[in-house]
Amino acid sequence: LRSHQEVLRSHQEVLRSHQEVLRSRQEGRSARCKHLHRRDVAKQVASALDGIYIKKVNQKGKLQERFAKISIVGENGSQMQLQWAKPPYKKFPKSSALDLSRVILIGYGYMARAWALFDDVLPERCFSVHTVRRSFDFVCESEDDAENFVV
Repeated sequence: LRSHQEVLRSHQEVLRSHQEVLRSRQEGRSARCKHLHRRDVAKQVASALDGIYIKKVNQKGKLQERFAKISIVGENGSQMQLQWAKPPYKKFPKSSALDLSRVILIGYGYMARAWALFDDVLPERCFSVHTVRRSFDFVCESEDDAENFVV
């Protein structure tokens, strides 16, 4: 009976410790994201339109360097696309573009797939874009770059 009580206390201590760690992480995430509610997102949009160097997970599960940007296309600028180009980053073929009106889900951080595929990738730098037919996984150079595309 005494050893069971000790084991129970030990488990309760571990549980309290894990709860404190989770609470701390959530508070940290909340603090990092609070600025989004207090500022204009024009800088993020401008950055996404200008484009950034990024890593894309290809269909074989390998990271490849790309230049990605948001483009406004179509008649009267009625359509937006996420486009990416291979080195030397000059051509954006139709096969390397995604019509943003087809997006059903955007995963960021732990909701993205790339961080789980690669040990050296931080979740805060990852985002995934899902359509009915495909998903596209990206790893950014910085947290700000990922934020620019997710916003």
